[in-house]
Amino acid sequence: MYKTLLRTLLSLLLCLPALLYAEGDKVTLRTSAPVGSQVALAVNDEAIISDALQLDHSGVNAVGNDCNWYKVIRQEVEITGSITKIEATSFRLASLQIEQAPDLDVFFSEERDRGKQTIQEADFSMCPNITKIGIQMAELKQIKLQGLAQLSLLGIGGNNLSALDVSGCDNLNVIFMHRNQIKEPEMGAFIASLPSRVDQSTGYIVVIDTYPSLTDEGNVCTAKQVRQARDKNWIIKTADNEEYPGSGYQQHISDETIRLTTTLTIGQGENYIPLGIEAYPDEDFEVEGGTYHSTANGRRYYLLESPNLVIRGKVRSLNCGGTYLTHLDISGNPELETLLCDDNKQLQSLVLGTPHKLKTLNTSDSPVGDIDFSLLPSLEYLYCRNSQVPPRSLASLTQLKELNCSGNAWSTLDLSQATQLEKLFAAGCGLLKVDLTHCPNLREVQVHVNYLRELPLASDKLYSVIAFDNEISGEQMTHLVESLPTFETGADPDAPEQAELIIFRTDNQPEADKNRCMTSDVQIATAKNWAVLSVDMDYNKSPYSGLQGDHISLCPTSAVSLYVTPEEVRIEGIPHGETITLYDLSGVIVYSLAASSGTAVISPDAIPSGIYYLSVGEEVLPLIIR
Repeated sequence: MYKTLLRTLLSLLLCLPALLYAEGDKVTLRTSAPVGSQVALAVNDEAIISDALQLDHSGVNAVGNDCNWYKVIRQEVEITGSITKIEATSFRLASLQIEQAPDLDVFFSEERDRGKQTIQEADFSMCPNITKIGIQMAELKQIKLQGLAQLSLLGIGGNNLSALDVSGCDNLNVIFMHRNQIKEPEMGAFIASLPSRVDQSTGYIVVIDTYPSLTDEGNVCTAKQVRQARDKNWIIKTADNEEYPGSGYQQHISDETIRLTTTLTIGQGENYIPLGIEAYPDEDFEVEGGTYHSTANGRRYYLLESPNLVIRGKVRSLNCGGTYLTHLDISGNPELETLLCDDNKQLQSLVLGTPHKLKTLNTSDSPVGDIDFSLLPSLEYLYCRNSQVPPRSLASLTQLKELNCSGNAWSTLDLSQATQLEKLFAAGCGLLKVDLTHCPNLREVQVHVNYLRELPLASDKLYSVIAFDNEISGEQMTHLVESLPTFETGADPDAPEQAELIIFRTDNQPEADKNRCMTSDVQIATAKNWAVLSVDMDYNKSPYSGLQGDHISLCPTSAVSLYVTPEEVRIEGIPHGETITLYDLSGVIVYSLAASSGTAVISPDAIPSGIYYLSVGEEVLPLIIR
């Protein structure tokens, strides 16, 4: 009895490799290409193609970088091994059978003419980890996809599907399904099976081809179904990338208006103005003064008929950046939430009107001048770089999260009410003072190239401060580094791996950086896990070690200051026309320099290590070169 059981176990062990092989990956493809002809196929390196195909070296890489040409020996082709990719390009696929392929990630089949090499059905239920499927123009009648939780891209346009179920495809976000035969009630069932993308990125479905020369579009998606998809954060589109309102949709254009004037030439060739316009759900818009031509890069291109255009309808978002505007009036559409009118060099008039719902406003590089920010109580993102915008009503923006006002002539910046502010970009404004202690949510600060003598901070979320080319020194520099929070890598998913303080510019052009960050200040910052950096004129970053020691002078009232770093010896406050002379302890002159300005720089490499005295006029300063 015992020996019989032992022999049975031994027999099973001997058969185990064959059993494992039998249960391994296996996909069978059938081609309609005649025996002896060529087909193209791409698989991953670990997959094994049966001898039904013979590699034809004369065609290697003729279709794609990893796609080989094969001679057809038999029309039924088995693929085994560990299968992660199958791309049946120029294969003339006629049927597909997947027995097991748990690691298959990508399956693509080429498009083909109607009535040729049809595939009746495709079952991907044995591919739980597949992420991309493309079988288009195959007259496919059935496809099984339910439960494919990793699937993100599905391309099945140009088939004969009358139903589609994507339940359980929780990661799905792009679907091409136009030119099928899915109607009611099956279209409703498909919409119901869509995974919800609420609180995720928007999903997109190309559901219908409206191109007039095509007559084989059989899908019917109603306006109600479009709304149901939208409720799940899916956008329904046509094959030419236009949003599709749905079958039976009744157009509704409200009385709201936005008026624009452009200097684009009318009547001299075909001049198009690109406008990114988004209406509210179930609302439409029209443009007077231009005829719609096409859509590209998220904008609709209109052939101009007049320099004065009127956009009618309840518009939520308008992008008219770089359209040569001279006048823009949004007072007739107080529901507007996003306005991008940047890069209009002649736009000197922006009419707001009554209080708006604007959340995002970009006027950068458009000289719009005065904006009454009190009319924009909901504004969260303001980009007004080089816009000649005065800051007097900025304090009314209590919801502001991001501000870019670089290049404006603002001597002061009142952010006392901006408690939600996360990012501030205020470089090259001529700022004399800015108090950021009322901004506890700040993450990024850029205030370089100003005249600041202090920079008060009070945010424990900071990870980037750029403040070179200012006049911060002494106790105020120490207060700045002491106010930096201790940085912890990974604590904030939006933060980089390293916090950075860029505090000094090394090129001295057009004038020397007047910040004075001492070695002791650098040590305080680095102890909090901050990298202290300098930049050159090309914005190349380098570690900054700080100035050694304090202000050095034998005369407490002296205007001459000496700063020493491993990279340079800097003398400031030199009277006009004075000569700088360096003596060793025996009184021998070892270096002399005629200063052409109030600042002089000596390279330590030009002087041997030792103790020296530096003479500037009637003043003598000690200097140690290590």
